[in-house]
Amino acid sequence: MGRFAEAEKAARALVAARTQALGAQDQETLRARILLTQLLGAHSSEAEAEAQLRELLPIVTKVFGEQQRDTLVCQNTLIDALASQNKTAEAAELCRTCLPIETQLLGAADPETLKTRRLHATILYQLGKDAEAAQEQRAVLDLCQRTLGPEAQETLRTRMALAAAESQMGRPAEAEPELRRLQPLCSKVFGAEHLETQLCFHVLIKALRAQEKYAEAVEERRRWLVIATRVYGPENSATLDLRSEQAADLDAQDRYAEAEQERRGILAIQQRTLGAENKATLKTCHLLALSLRKQKKTAEALTYARLALAGQTRLLGKDADDTDASQRLVNQLVYASPQGLPKPADAKDRPVAMVDGTLVLASEVQKTAAAQEKAIRYQYRNDSDKMMEELAGLNRSTLSGLIDRSLLLNEFRRIGGILKPEYVDNDLNTLIKDGFKGSRDLFMAELSENGVTLEEFRTLRRNMIIINIMRSRFAGEVTLTDEELRDYFEAHKQRWLAPEQLKIRTISIPKTQADARKTAESLRKKILAGADFAETARASSQDSHADDGGAWYWILLTDLSDHVGKAAAKTPKGQVGELIEQEGTFIILRVDDRRVPAPPAFEKVKSEVTEALREEKSRERIEHQLGKLREKADIQMMEAL
Repeated sequence: MGRFAEAEKAARALVAARTQALGAQDQETLRARILLTQLLGAHSSEAEAEAQLRELLPIVTKVFGEQQRDTLVCQNTLIDALASQNKTAEAAELCRTCLPIETQLLGAADPETLKTRRLHATILYQLGKDAEAAQEQRAVLDLCQRTLGPEAQETLRTRMALAAAESQMGRPAEAEPELRRLQPLCSKVFGAEHLETQLCFHVLIKALRAQEKYAEAVEERRRWLVIATRVYGPENSATLDLRSEQAADLDAQDRYAEAEQERRGILAIQQRTLGAENKATLKTCHLLALSLRKQKKTAEALTYARLALAGQTRLLGKDADDTDASQRLVNQLVYASPQGLPKPADAKDRPVAMVDGTLVLASEVQKTAAAQEKAIRYQYRNDSDKMMEELAGLNRSTLSGLIDRSLLLNEFRRIGGILKPEYVDNDLNTLIKDGFKGSRDLFMAELSENGVTLEEFRTLRRNMIIINIMRSRFAGEVTLTDEELRDYFEAHKQRWLAPEQLKIRTISIPKTQADARKTAESLRKKILAGADFAETARASSQDSHADDGGAWYWILLTDLSDHVGKAAAKTPKGQVGELIEQEGTFIILRVDDRRVPAPPAFEKVKSEVTEALREEKSRERIEHQLGKLREKADIQMMEAL
């Protein structure tokens, strides 16, 4: 019936009674303990189930024997607990060990053998081996149908598992007809109130939602709610979770008033049974605020959003995902109110943009752009107009990047992404090892010098990891054909040419010299009129090449300074270029000779071409997905930079 909490309580009492009456290692006591671990796993207490099973398995093996059903059931339960926690490697190894024994001892069609094979298929899906997993499930289904019949419980369970996998792999439209066929069969074989029948409802509704068939999902869930309310009771958390999902699907159809009423009903029950400071109660406050906001009931929505935020901050902490979501909602609602966001005391903390409620502060823009800003100020220190133009462009591009960062972080939260703290710990440990010779003291000193706390730095690194995860998710796996690679190589052949080599001559006139520009222009005119470049260089140039008549050895175009390189690139062989003004110097340039290398063979640079095209396609995919996020997002430009 899915009433796991009651079943678990009864199982604990049974274990205690049998331990006292029969002894801790009596077979009946051990069977009760195995039952308890199965219930713990079903009640989302997989870690506790795993711990008990690791302690229990050697005792069960000793008492029952290695190749006995009870021992195999114990092993199966451990596999289930491991798979539920994504401990796939160990779970897969246990499956490989158990399956031959179960097949030989119990038979290929025994429920335990079939369960292990279904678990094995689930683990293969977790490992990304979709084709192998589907093949295993179909083999199990064929076996069930031949040996047990089309309406046997194991047959129906396997059909449901296969349909659920289809839906999870992005084929919900293919899974939906099968799930609709399974519904009446599950009701007939298991009973309308049985957990397997409810699971069939659940998987069908997920498939409908994946296709955005929200109206159908609402109708299916309405039928399920009638059963759940009768089985669990109207105040049970399972019933309330169903009602919350129902409200979400009503929201998705713009049926906000109905969603609001559903959430008010849920909230009233939760406040009475769980208390106002309960995590579930506070989540419903947040969701109710969302429904109210969508109906433009801003003041009432803000009341509930602030209620959720205050409670979540106390209960979960300010950095928890639920707290962050409520803070963003409060920001959006405050900005929508007549008063708008309050003005901060420090101008650096003023918000310049808001992305789905996430504020982007002026200080973030300044910190992110600091290094480039310094370079621009130095480069254009003698041209204030150009400097301001470049700084404005830098601020715009920096703000755009921070908006994209917020979009990616918010999307990670939206899809239920979780980054475990140990990933950030490992990242920091690697950084300290590689960048600070393993010295945590040096690392902390560096943070202190830059005015950054360890917690702030952890947040920065955590966000960086999440952004990389999301970009990788958006890019996906890029598959390239040989034809695509050759076409790309031909279109971008210049990228794989070795740099052009030049023989040049120069005459340099420092700006410190009186009438430097006038002198340089006069010398250039004389050379254009026929004066010998080499003799003029020996007489007037003030650089290291003057004694050689201004001649340079063969040099790569890419090794020349920016100004000289640009001028040399567009000056024909044997010609004198335009007068070059470089920092502190005027330069007269002549190109004496050029060597343009032949393009390389495709095969020699194929790996580089592959990498370049893969990166380009990845960037295009990422930008496409970011574009879709930008279209859907509520982005407010709140103040000009």
